[in-house]
Amino acid sequence: MAESTREATPETKGLLEERARRALTTVAGIIIPASEDGRMPGAERFDVWAYVCSVVPECCEDIRNELEHLGRLAEETHRIAFDQLDPKTARAFVHRAREHHHAFLGILAAQVAACYYQQDEVLVAIGMEPRPPFPRGYEVVPGDFSLLEPVRAREPLYRPAEEDGEEEGG
Repeated sequence: MAESTREATPETKGLLEERARRALTTVAGIIIPASEDGRMPGAERFDVWAYVCSVVPECCEDIRNELEHLGRLAEETHRIAFDQLDPKTARAFVHRAREHHHAFLGILAAQVAACYYQQDEVLVAIGMEPRPPFPRGYEVVPGDFSLLEPVRAREPLYRPAEEDGEEEGG
């Protein structure tokens, strides 16, 4: 039975075929490329798969399926495996695929970003101290409600309730 049709178990969740791993690395670099000045690394530098398997293992099968689908699309379109495409073609291919199906690679994109912004190298590059927020936390002056001013100044994120018990459309 093909791995894509097997139900994931704790033993198989972390397995990813080498071709899919190379595709994941390529896609990670497309999702978050390195900055042109070299100050910010690209996401391809980090082990996104290890992050997913350890932090959100429930996403392993979905990401594996997304990568397999990407591979099938590349085979159908270019007659070669996705991981064999040159970088420019791979980037254009992923962008076209997402234009036609916006949710495509969505789970992977979210996990690439989550992994990326937890890397010490990235935190330093964006001017943050590379440490978790706890146990030291971040300094907040007690009683200083001025920190809430930007929140209070923005438009509401919700639709106001109808007044006088009126129902909408009624």
